[in-house]
Amino acid sequence: MVSVSRGKLGCENCRSRRIKCNQLRPRCSQCARAGLQCSGYRTLSDLVFQDQTSRIAQKYHAKDVTLHGKARHHDLTFFIPPVPVEEIALQHYLDQFTITRGPVPQRDQERPKIIVTSVICVGLAALAAAHRDPQLMQLARRKYATALRLLARAIHDPEQSPAAHTATSSFNLSMFESLDDNVR
Repeated sequence: MVSVSRGKLGCENCRSRRIKCNQLRPRCSQCARAGLQCSGYRTLSDLVFQDQTSRIAQKYHAKDVTLHGKARHHDLTFFIPPVPVEEIALQHYLDQFTITRGPVPQRDQERPKIIVTSVICVGLAALAAAHRDPQLMQLARRKYATALRLLARAIHDPEQSPAAHTATSSFNLSMFESLDDNVR
């Protein structure tokens, strides 16, 4: 039940003057005393919220139909540039598996390929597991194979990659294997 104070039902003059209206007919005592024309009273139905969604939607679409004789479209995906799945996976890894939060650094020279590839394969695997997406898991496995090749090169040529990068990459690849086992 909607409760409405009686003050909201008074005539326009009493509401604008913020005084109590007794709502007598044909005009209230306050308007009679002030010598004003009484504008009438609101009813409870005037104060109840009425759903006008369909009417507004029709009005909106009617305006939308033409703009210089052509139909207008409101497709926001046209304005949003696509984000590479690797960047999404990288951000997902940072969100799920690291303590610090924040955006991915944009300079590629700061990110060694061996670490980036292993991080992306873990991020893809985690996304694939979360969304139960077999195609995403296939992509994660391909990245895993690339990361394994990079790790093998780093192990055979220790000067190519610092030991910390090799250790980080092998840790990430073991995380991938754990995620991959959980998906199967």
